[in-house]
Amino acid sequence: MGKKLLLIWESIPETTEAFILDVDSEIGHAALGSAGCYLNSIEEYTENAPINKLNELLTEEESVTTDFPISGPFEHVIVCGWVM
Repeated sequence: MGKKLLLIWESIPETTEAFILDVDSEIGHAALGSAGCYLNSIEEYTENAPINKLNELLTEEESVTTDFPISGPFEHVIVCGWVM
């Protein structure tokens, strides 16, 4: 079984979702590169920034926000998202 990461995706101020992702997947690499990044924040992100790829890939993932508590272990916990 591969290593997992827990992604906390914040859509400020509307929602917070959690996703369990494989560390060694395309979406896992995008999440690792997006730690602490928020779309629509003061910072500018290029088109090929990991946060943009992550935002795109998350449309295909199902969140686990209704499954509390969320059990690990996790290799990483990543917090990022976007500001409305």
